[in-house]
Parts: sequence; structure tokens; C-alpha cells
Amino acid sequence: MRTGDREVLRRIYAAVRDENWDTVLPTLASRKIEQRNDSFAVTFAARHTEGPIAFCWEGRIEGLADGTISALLTNEVSPNATLTAFQSSYQSQFGTPSTPFAEATYDSIMMLKQAIESAKSADPRAVQNAFNHISGYQGLTGTLSFSPSKHTTINADQLTLVKYDAASGKWVPVG
Repeated sequence: MRTGDREVLRRIYAAVRDENWDTVLPTLASRKIEQRNDSFAVTFAARHTEGPIAFCWEGRIEGLADGTISALLTNEVSPNATLTAFQSSYQSQFGTPSTPFAEATYDSIMMLKQAIESAKSADPRAVQNAFNHISGYQGLTGTLSFSPSKHTTINADQLTLVKYDAASGKWVPVG
């Protein structure tokens, strides 16, 4: 994506991993481009399918006249009773649809519970060791496994919400 000669967005990447943390590449199921005089929107659907993994998500990239570019990702795992029940319960309890982040957070907390129970301790080293042996966890977001060398963490220090300021030609932090 360019504004004039300046590249402002190259890609949106949603890494979908199998139980060995190998990447399951997507296929583009649909794409719609809306171009207006002072704005644009691109919506698309991607599907990652390999073995037992069937992960679908939709994306939307939008650019507004004030220079704001935003991206929205949503996912929908091939329907299963656990995910559907979670989404229904979430909607009932909070009055808003579940998000991929709520679903991933739920999986993380439930795996933490499993690791603490397996370790029979809340000692950080014991919990880490237990996490490294979680294999085949059936979560809302798919089947999850960890090992001492295959896991990932994301924390707030690694994430910054930005918007593109077309007037200055720079990405600026939001908030």
C-alpha cells in the first residue's frame, strides 16, 4: 500500500502454526477492494488448512481522508461445539461478540491452569516445565502444544498502536 511514492503497508500477517510450530500458509478465499476519492477499504477472507487445522479469518484494511489507516482481524475456527458455546456465553455475559483475542486469552488461562495442576505448584520454574510438556491441548483457537524450544510470548512492550499521518508522512503512536 502506498501514499504517493511512500510504502506505508506491505502486508498483514497472521501466523497460524501447527503442533510443531510450522507455519500453515493461507489461501485467499475472497477479496473486495473499495476505492473512493478520499478513502479506501480492502476486505478479505483467508483460510489455513493442513491436517487437523482448519482456521479461517477475515481482515479489513481501511484508509480514511485524515490519513488514518487501520486494520481489523477477526477469526472463525471451523465450527466446533466448544467455540460456539464460548462465543454464546461471552455474548450473553458481556453484551458484545467474542474476539480472537478473548478466545486466545481464554486458551492461555486454561493452559496455565493445566500447567499449575500438572506441576502441583505455582512455582515459576515448575509451571514453565509443565508448560513445556503441554501437548495436544484442545483449545478454542485450535490444538496447542509447547516444548522447551517451541513456544512464543508477546507482551505489551512489543506492541505499539500506530496510525499513519499522511501530512507528515510518518507513523505516529495512538494515545
